[in-house]
Amino acid sequence: MKRYLAFLLFISMFSSCMTNKRLEIKVAKAYQRKMPKVDLKPSEQINVNANGLKFEKGFGTAKKIKSYCLPLIFYWNITQHKSFQMNDSIALSFFNSRLNARMDELTTTLKGQKIEIELTSVPRSWEVFQSEDILFFLVAATTISKQYVEPEPGKLMLNYSVKNNDIVTKSGTVTIPDWNKKVTNNISSTNRVIRDYLGYYRENMYSMTDKAIDNIIREIKQ
Repeated sequence: MKRYLAFLLFISMFSSCMTNKRLEIKVAKAYQRKMPKVDLKPSEQINVNANGLKFEKGFGTAKKIKSYCLPLIFYWNITQHKSFQMNDSIALSFFNSRLNARMDELTTTLKGQKIEIELTSVPRSWEVFQSEDILFFLVAATTISKQYVEPEPGKLMLNYSVKNNDIVTKSGTVTIPDWNKKVTNNISSTNRVIRDYLGYYRENMYSMTDKAIDNIIREIKQ
């Protein structure tokens, strides 16, 4: 009975192993398989250059950090640890969304001048960790789960240049540290943890963009 139960647990956990492809599908499902796409509103005074970002097919790319199974007599452990690098077009859409909302304010601050904003870096990479511990007793077994998503080091960084009749009147670099935090949920599914993190990622990109725009406006007024 004990061996049969162990076999069923192993088959169940093995079949749910998070391959790179499955992680990419989980991210696609979190976005309902629709790539976020917000274009910048046309403006004669404001231009955004995102040529320094990394655009690719799909929502991003998953890579394995480590994966192993430890089958002992009374204890098993299955651990999966992967990284995911987002398509930068997602962050760009969130940036454009907030810049569109603040465009009138920035245009008023420019007082007829023009600004070129060059996006050089956005928060893009995060890691997902999933671990299952199985403890075997005489006629039963219990599992203990641990899973989380946390960001890898990143930042929102941009260069800007304000011009009046092609003469640069103000320029600078704005750097906003990544505001994303670790999201842990040992009860819900991995899909839920990833979906929660990506929801926070969107809101943090909005907030980081607002902070960057605040800094630009303050520096222009100085």
